[in-house]
Amino acid sequence: MQKTVTRTRQAITELAAQYIAEYSLISYHTAKRKAADQLGFKQKGLPTNIEIERAVISYQKLFQNSFQPEELFKLRTTAVDVMRLFEHFDPRLVGSVLAGTAGPQSEIIVHLFSDNPEAISARLMENNIPYKNSERRIRIADKTTVTFPAYCFLAGDLFVVLVLFPEKYLKQAPICPIEEKPMKRANIKKAQSLIQES
Repeated sequence: MQKTVTRTRQAITELAAQYIAEYSLISYHTAKRKAADQLGFKQKGLPTNIEIERAVISYQKLFQNSFQPEELFKLRTTAVDVMRLFEHFDPRLVGSVLAGTAGPQSEIIVHLFSDNPEAISARLMENNIPYKNSERRIRIADKTTVTFPAYCFLAGDLFVVLVLFPEKYLKQAPICPIEEKPMKRANIKKAQSLIQES
């Protein structure tokens, strides 16, 4: 019985990882549910997000090694350009582009910090960047979920999301949905060093 549960969990993990690697915009939660449904399993005892992320890395190395590193380099280079443009707002790169698991459809997510939302809009308009106002629900340090304003635009063919936090959140990283710990964030210097690794 235990072997069957283990095999089931592994099958869900591998299929969910494939969904994420192939369709970057799908969430880990959605990928797990979709994989369980596809394989005809009940959605109890699903793999953790950390298990899925490890499987995504393995999948990319095995099946996407011919193009994923090049895509990651492009995403990280564009991320640094965006961060330079918004340098005044203490930009921090987060998400799959930082983690190295990003694919061709992945969002470049940058956190900005300002108590003046209009300043972000002004910076976008100054640079003739068409954008769309949006929102992102993010878990913060006390485990509550808060809605923050977001600004979405295309940089060439890459989708960029700027999430605006009040300045007090600069030293309070939100909770990572994968690890359930404070989110990893990179400043411009760190993001630049990652380009060498891509």
